[in-house]
This record gives sequence, C-alpha cells and structure tokens, in this order.
Amino acid sequence: MNVSEIPCYAIYSEDYHLSRDWGNKLIDLWIQTRQALVQGAITAAQFRDTLIDGIIEAADWRHDFNQAAAEVGADPDDDDLFEQYVDLHRTNAFDLIPSSLHSEFCWIPGWDNSGLDELLYDFGLKSDRWKSNYIEDVQPGRWLTEFLNLVNQSSEAVIQAAEADYGENGQKFAEKCRAANFSVQRDTSRPAILTGNEVISVIENSYYHAIPMYHCFINVKDLFEFDPTSPMKMSSTKSGDVHVGLHEFVNGGGYMDTYKGEIVIPPDAVGFAGEDRWSYGIDKVYGLVKSYFYTSPVAAKVCEEVPA
Repeated sequence: MNVSEIPCYAIYSEDYHLSRDWGNKLIDLWIQTRQALVQGAITAAQFRDTLIDGIIEAADWRHDFNQAAAEVGADPDDDDLFEQYVDLHRTNAFDLIPSSLHSEFCWIPGWDNSGLDELLYDFGLKSDRWKSNYIEDVQPGRWLTEFLNLVNQSSEAVIQAAEADYGENGQKFAEKCRAANFSVQRDTSRPAILTGNEVISVIENSYYHAIPMYHCFINVKDLFEFDPTSPMKMSSTKSGDVHVGLHEFVNGGGYMDTYKGEIVIPPDAVGFAGEDRWSYGIDKVYGLVKSYFYTSPVAAKVCEEVPA
C-alpha cells in the first residue's frame, strides 16, 4: 500500500486545542532539547529535527497511524510503513502547536537545571536568622549576584541605598557586603531594570530560600521556531514590562513584580522551568491574569544601542 493513502490523523491540530497539559509538555520538550544542545549532545542544525521527533513521540503518532492503517486495510504493525508515514508528515509536526498557545515559562540565570535541593541551596536567599529576609539579616551570595545581574543593577547601588535609607539595619547589610568582598558590576550599555531601593524592597517582601528569576507566559510556537543560537530578548507583559523577582517553589513564597525593561537570555542558558516542574509555580501562587504576561522571544543584537 502507498503510504499517502493512509489518513494523517497525526497532524489534526484541533485535537490539541489550547490544552494546558499539551503546552506544558511542549515546554518540557524544548527545555530538554535546549539542554542537549548546550551540552553538545546535538548540534544547532539538529535542534529543529529533535523538537519534531519529540512532538511525534509526545503526540503518539504510532497510535494515530495504527488507527488510520486499520481503517484502510494496511498492517498497523508494519514498522517500515510507519517510518514512511512519519517521513511523509514530519514537516507538518509544528502544526500541532496552535499559534495562540502560551505556557508558563521561567528562567533562573546561572542555574544548570539540576534538582530542587541543589537549586535551593545554591540559588536561594540566605540569612543569618532562620527564615528572615530583613535587609540586616540577609547574607550576600550567589542568590543576590544572580538577581543583580538579572535586573542589571550593581551591588554598590544597593549598598548605598541601604546606608542612605535603612539606617542601622542598612549599615549592617553594607558591612556584611564589604566584609565578604561582595561586588557585582552593572552593564552600563543597558538600562537598569530595578533601582537599588527596589532591589531591597523585593528582598524584604520575599521569602527565605526564594530564587531569582524571570517569568512569563511564552508563545510556544514562537519559542519552537526561534533560532537557538541567538540571544532571546524578552519582555513579560503587553506593555513591555518584565516580570522578575524572588520565588520559592516548595512553600509558594516570594515576591514578583513587573518593571520597565527587557531581559536578554544568552544562547548557552539552560536554567529554564515550566509549570510542571514545581509544586508551587508562580501562577499557582499569585493567580495571574495570564494574557497580560504573554510574550514571544525576539532575537537580540549582540551589540545593541541603548535608547537615550
């Protein structure tokens, strides 16, 4: 039998609609494929084909083939015929991603996508006092380094804000930073997303072990179509703000807010998470109006002029 005579139920996208579960599956697939690319298990040229293979498996094309083959009298157990079926239709696999499908998407800068325990230990807010996130108690460390890099603010700006506006408590924080030789430089070619005072406000409204991150509801099809070798310029809202802050996935604590600016995710970043990764994701905790946080990745120029 000619494979073209077998109905192609596998690419009937209406079966998938705007399913939340389907969107989360696709985000997990993209994250795994991105990890394989950065680790050298696949090349950039293989990236799209690997995503297609993942869609074919996740959508269970074998089941659709078996049903269609049985209807026209073909052998559902004919593996060669199934391979021909896949080869014939694989270029249409992305049709199973509705153009309006958005899914929750987080980026934790510096994270290697390891387990939750490692994430909390390496990236979580630390303090001299159990579960305290007051500025006088927090310990500068990697969590603060990554947060300052994320929002493009310097440690000195935060130290100065603490000393100027937080009295004795701010002085204690400043002394700890200087004793630890804690230093983060701002990229002066880009605007800062948070001021020093806003950084402190996020910290004091946050939660012990909360992790620095960027969050949005990403257009899944645009993400799959995006060149994985390009930096991703991201906003988080229709008004061009970014949704950033500190969040803790175990107890659902933290503080996230929107600020004017953009996030640029480098092409070697792997610290991504979707809704299914944690018990208490951001939308589950804060109850967001999802459509406000819709965004699509845009290719960032390597050297981009900052508007005056």
